[in-house]
Amino acid sequence: MNLHNLKMTDEEARRLEWCRANLDEEQIAEVEDEALEIALREINAPVAAERLLELLVSVLVRNAGEQESRR
Repeated sequence: MNLHNLKMTDEEARRLEWCRANLDEEQIAEVEDEALEIALREINAPVAAERLLELLVSVLVRNAGEQESRR
């Protein structure tokens, strides 16, 4: 994802320019990397939550069945 071509409001663009003016290139790169990581987690969170739910239900049901068969 190219952070330099993002659509943003005029206010967001002003805030971005202010931040860039007050950070060095290394700090900017670190913050951009962190922002991408956070955004990707948020974007993927609904799918991950659904898959985790399906996985855990399946494992719990299977384990419960195995425990019942041991009795």
